[in-house]
Amino acid sequence: MVSMAQYVRLSSQGQTTTPTFSTCGFLQSVDGIDQSSVSGQGSEGMNDHQDSENFAYDKSWDNILRMLDKAEKEQNRHFMLMQRTKNKKKRIEHMRNYKALEGVVAALRWTLGDLRITERIVLGLN
Repeated sequence: MVSMAQYVRLSSQGQTTTPTFSTCGFLQSVDGIDQSSVSGQGSEGMNDHQDSENFAYDKSWDNILRMLDKAEKEQNRHFMLMQRTKNKKKRIEHMRNYKALEGVVAALRWTLGDLRITERIVLGLN
């Protein structure tokens, strides 16, 4: 079975350039609302995720694909350990880690443009 990261990497072979994230257009709008038009949004009132000086925006698609691959492998590891472990506390710990990584995988797939992953899934509303 090929992971999403491996599939995207394989399908993009032969591509001469690797696109990177930049601040151009990033966080310019959320749900169709232009952030520059929202009153009272000075730099002192911004949330940390809106304060672009704290973010490098330098992750390449390869970085994201590698992280997705690692997250999927780690999620599978916790799933297998959850099934094998007899100790209830350890099983709960593996289940919690599995569920946390489920969110990580969904967010990374959404970032890559997986059509099956909606905002509701990423936000845990489904």
